[in-house]
Amino acid sequence: MIRLRPGALADAQSIAEVQVATWRDTYGGVLPTDMLVNMSIERHTTYWQAALLRQRAGECITVALVYYTIVGYGSAGPARGRFPVATGEVQTLYVLHDFQELGLGRALLRALFASLLRDGMRRAVIWVVAQNHSRFFYEAMGGIGRTIRTEQLWKTNVATIGYEWDNLDAAIHALDARMARTGR
Repeated sequence: MIRLRPGALADAQSIAEVQVATWRDTYGGVLPTDMLVNMSIERHTTYWQAALLRQRAGECITVALVYYTIVGYGSAGPARGRFPVATGEVQTLYVLHDFQELGLGRALLRALFASLLRDGMRRAVIWVVAQNHSRFFYEAMGGIGRTIRTEQLWKTNVATIGYEWDNLDAAIHALDARMARTGR
């Protein structure tokens, strides 16, 4: 049984566990090994507790559960950086490796888009590490890679791609159609 719901303060540790596991799976060989090894569930729990407590207007944190276990999460809010007015940003979207290919990423993306749309955002962007193979997921979901920038993450220069959706309403309809066709 798969379901999505808004994140709650009690979810902070589970979100942190998913974050640490997915970062280690996703960014090995991309980000410094010592940074990945030293990721702390306790430190990330503290971060997510604060994020869940301080959610401002236009921000959301959504969790994906299989039965009663959080196996993925995503967050969104107003776009950071130089984007047109009414642009939202999917800030995080991670699903544990063993639960990928079940439609959870697609469902999370749709839920985040719907939240942004309800909050008046008409466009969206997500920044993806260029060496992250999940970038193909965003392309398949209709994102257009328009901007490449270099960010410094843990003293490492990393190329990131900004995938954009110009019309969130159309993006949601396309995701709905895809989920109806595939059953997930």
